[in-house]
Amino acid sequence: MSDDSGDGDLVLAVGSDHQFAALAEVLGNPAWAKDPRFATNPDRVNNRSALRALLEAQLSTRGAEDWRQLLQLAGVPCGGVRTVGEALTSAGERLVARLSRADGHSEGQVMSPIRLEGEYLRPYKPAPELGGEVL
Repeated sequence: MSDDSGDGDLVLAVGSDHQFAALAEVLGNPAWAKDPRFATNPDRVNNRSALRALLEAQLSTRGAEDWRQLLQLAGVPCGGVRTVGEALTSAGERLVARLSRADGHSEGQVMSPIRLEGEYLRPYKPAPELGGEVL
């Protein structure tokens, strides 16, 4: 969803009734969670146009970054929309791994966002040359 502040777009990933209630609370409209049009996820899907209009009207009152911070504090899954360049250069985020190729060059690869036991998954390796690495 776009906001009128010009500081970007915001993605909401509200997949449960509990998350929707938290969203409605943060947006200052807790009654939305009890509204029969929006009480359950199927209700929200069936009334998507009406809900989207309400959300866009409310979200346009502040910047995307302000909403992102407030919603994340409330446990509502959301995030700012970034360009590929912004995502790859974000400070403090390990998003790109460098893989060395046989010709001495390296190529970037977008890292998986999945972590197991606190560690990122290893980057994919290119297929070995014929006669190369054998398992």
